[in-house]
This record gives sequence, structure tokens and C-alpha cells, in this order.
Amino acid sequence: MPQRLTLALPAFLLVASAATIAPRAAGPTLPAETLLDRAVLTALDEELSGVAAKDHVSRLTQFHRVPASPGFHEAIEYVMGRAKAFGLSDVHVETFPGDGTTYFGTLHGNRGWRVDGGSLDEVKPRPRRIISVDDVRLAVADNSESADVTVELVDVGGGAERRDYDGKDVRGRLVLCDATPSACHAQAVEEHGAVGLVSYNSNQVSAWWRDDADLIRWGHLDARGRKNTFAMMISLREARTLRQRLGNGERITLHAVVRARNDDTLPYETLIATIPGADPAAGDIVFSCHLDHEKPGANDNASGCSANLEIARALKTLIDHWIYQEGGFGIPSIYLRDHPDIYIHTTGDLADNIEPTKIKRSAFIAAASGYYLATMPDRGASLLRLSYANAHERLAEDGRRAAAMASNPAHVGEAATIVAQGVLREQRRLRSLERFGLGSRPDAPDAAELSAGLARTATSILLTFMPRTGAEQLARAGFHRPSTDPRVPVRNASVRGPLAPDGEWVLDRAGAGRSTSTAISRLPRSDDLTYEVANFIDGVRSVGEIRDAVSAEFEPLDLKAVAEYIELLARAGAVTFRK
Repeated sequence: MPQRLTLALPAFLLVASAATIAPRAAGPTLPAETLLDRAVLTALDEELSGVAAKDHVSRLTQFHRVPASPGFHEAIEYVMGRAKAFGLSDVHVETFPGDGTTYFGTLHGNRGWRVDGGSLDEVKPRPRRIISVDDVRLAVADNSESADVTVELVDVGGGAERRDYDGKDVRGRLVLCDATPSACHAQAVEEHGAVGLVSYNSNQVSAWWRDDADLIRWGHLDARGRKNTFAMMISLREARTLRQRLGNGERITLHAVVRARNDDTLPYETLIATIPGADPAAGDIVFSCHLDHEKPGANDNASGCSANLEIARALKTLIDHWIYQEGGFGIPSIYLRDHPDIYIHTTGDLADNIEPTKIKRSAFIAAASGYYLATMPDRGASLLRLSYANAHERLAEDGRRAAAMASNPAHVGEAATIVAQGVLREQRRLRSLERFGLGSRPDAPDAAELSAGLARTATSILLTFMPRTGAEQLARAGFHRPSTDPRVPVRNASVRGPLAPDGEWVLDRAGAGRSTSTAISRLPRSDDLTYEVANFIDGVRSVGEIRDAVSAEFEPLDLKAVAEYIELLARAGAVTFRK
């Protein structure tokens, strides 16, 4: 294996490269549509164990793995011990400041935090224990500070808006609220003098939002805040009961105890381990996951880190010896995830809900992909052939979308954009394989001829809904349509990380107010749209071409909205315009 494999946690990275998997039984020697020799696939299938991976999940769910916390450190220690036991190389931990002021690329780091205990009791009129950290680790919201108060409870509904407090005296009291704890804290505590929160916030809206009234969600106060008091998290069912009683005129007194503190000296930790390769200059194949999460956090993401551990063990045995997809990193990535996950970020994310076969399938896909890229059997000629065949399937789907759009004569231009961007995408895909030395074998297909074949296919699709002169003119132009905004933005190589238009890094450096809103950020799926706009800024595409690329992927966009967003990035210093 010429390249090396690396594991890292929270980017639990496995880097690999070095020998080849020894086949356990005779079988076909040439890869077919599977790319790897079937004997290699059989060896991986027989060695990988979903049950072993789930055992790691069960162990990791015992830790409250908040970033930069003692619980996270314990989890790192466990994974490090297993990595060393498996015989991985260069197993070590890298540390980074958890002080709440350091930026990691465009991401603003959080403060370290630890929780040692906490409870919420009703004192009167019905003395009882409501929740305790001993029973539910999510009972105390992240970044809470210590407290010991006995006060009345006031219901403010949402709690994030000033109007929620009209006619209500919350000073010196606990506030029962539904909004994101950090937003509620800003109003209830910092503006109106409450001592703390009792929150039943469901921290992400989804198709299964609040289907289970007994789940307790993972709550967060301001992760960099210096004015935090505390928030206790309760279930929706408990909150509904309290709200009904308060609405009926009961006066409820609660006793809240929190033993926790923000600690700027606790570091972020990333565990790295390696399977060395034969060629140190060949680069790395990286497997990563995020180890940090609340307890239990089984599927998010103890399962991913456990799969990485099992991949590392299996490959090491058989070989015998925020997020990389963001454009600023320029690292091709395969992202495996489990969706839908109805228990994500809740007390229901238990090891009992993890299915070993599913972990093994994910591990098999990742291990086989990484091993193939690290060894590149037949110098990748089979990958080139398969990619070309699959390209026609994807272009056919582009053609179906374009044909549907072109049924309205006013939309023929946008339909042509879909096909043009489709063939450019597939041609780039073929060119991207050159980094692996494809085509160096005499029997390898000619990449240039394959690219020309894709162009002929795209032209044929265009002819189904536009005149021949227009289709052929677009083909002669290399499928690049004239742009009304020819400016070419160039990424600042020193800026890496998310560039959302409402992100703290972008707004601060652009000199814009936190309430600044761009036209593209108000569109449906704005997160996906702006993510792809930033990814398509490559120093070659013009603003107009970026607009076309994103429009072909999602829906037709207003060029002015795209330009406004890129201009915001330019003011922030994330891009410049080529002169």
C-alpha cells in the first residue's frame, strides 16, 4: 500500500499506506465493478466485526464527552489504549486552546467546561425530585456555572423575545422557557434579572420533532459567555405539567443545585494514529469522526469513532505490518452518516439503539474505499472506466431534470445550465482521478477521449429541447455560458472553515452587524446554497459561473443574491477579486 492511513479524534484520524491485504482464499484476481479484488473484499468482510464496534460504542457512551472536558479526556484515553493495543503507529494526542477566544479557521472555539453534579427539586407545594445529573447527565446545560437557589418558577413561553416578559416579574426567579437556552438566558437572566432557567428546548426541528415527550435534549448556554448562570433541562412532558399548573394559578417553588464551571485551561484534544505506508511522499488517506458528544451520544458519534477503531484493527491485521468537504481545505471526502436519527442530541441516543450490522456496513464501505485509494490496484484503470460509465447515468438524470424544466419555454436557458454544469462536473471528476496516476498503464482508457465522449452525450441531450445551433454553440464554448458578472473571486488560502453569511467570523471581519441579512440567507436551504457557493470559489469560475453551478445543483438563483454574498466574503477577507 503506497499511501498511509490515518485516524483522528474528534477527527479520530486513521492514515494508511504500506502493504497489501493477503487474500485468504483463491478467487478472481482482476477487479470488476467492485474495483477491489473479490478476495480482498472477502477478507475485509470476514475480519470486520459490527459486534466488536458496538462494544466500543457501549464503552464510549459511559463518558459525558463535552468538548474540552474531563469526560472527553477519559474517552480519548480509552480510544488511545485500544489504538495502541491494535498496534497502530504514532498514537498521540494534539491539544488546542479551549479558552473561548481562539479561532480555528473561521470557527470560534468554545470554553472548556466541566460538570460535577446538579439536581432540580420541587420544594412546594409538591415536594419531589424532578431531575438529577446522577440519573440524566443532560440535566445541566453545557457552560452552566455553579448555583444553589430556592426560588419560584415563572413561565415565559418561548423566552427569547422581549415581549415574552411583558407583564411578568422574573427578577430573582427561575424561568421556564422553550427557546434555545442561550437565547433565553440573554433575555431572562441578562436583561430581566432571573437567576437561571428551566428549559424544555428541543434543540433541532425535524420530522420527528417532539414525537417523544419524554426525551431530554442537549442544552447549551453561550459557549463563550462570561455572564452565564445555569440552565436545567427537563422533558416536554414535565414542562407541560408545570405549565398547566402555573396556568391554573399554582405557585411552584423549586430548588436548583448546580456544580459546574467553565474552565479556560481545559484543552481541546485530537487523537491521531497511523498505519504507515511504503511511500512517505504519497500523501495520506484519512478516516475521521467526532468523539465529542453528551452522554450517551451512541450514534452521534460514538458509532462513527467505534467504526474507525474497528477499521484500524481490521486493516492493521490484514495488511500485516469542520468536515474536510469545505472548499478551503480542498480535500476530496466521502461522508457516511445515519439518517434519519430520531434520537440525536437526546437521552434516547443509547447503545441499545445501535445495530451492529449497520456499523459493519459503514466500516466495510469506509475500509474498502480507503484501502482501494491507498493501494490503487491496476493503477486505477478500472476506476476510470467505471467513473465514465456512471457519468452517463448521472448525465441522464441531469437530462431528465432539464427536460422537465424546458417544458416551459421561458426556462430553456436554465435547463441548458443544468446539462452544461453536469458535463463540466463529470469532466472534472475524470480529471480529478489523474492525481492517482491513472492512465499510466498501456491498456488504460484515454481520459481525453472519455471527456470528449461526455461532451457528445451532453450535446445530444441539449438537442432534445433546444435548437441545434444553440446546442452546438454551447458545446463549442466548452459548455461555459456567457456571464453577466465576469468577476473571478479567489479564496484566501489562510482562511479555512465555514463561511456562512450569518457566521460570527464573517460578520465581524466584514464590519457588519450581527443582524445583517443577505438575500441568499433568506432563501429556503440557505445553508446548503451558501456552503456550495463558497465551495465553487476556485479562482477560475466567475461570479456568474458560480451562480450557474449552484443553480444547476439546487434551483435557479438570482445572480445579484450570489454576488451580494461573495462581496460580503470579500469584505471579510475570505476572498479577493482577480484583477
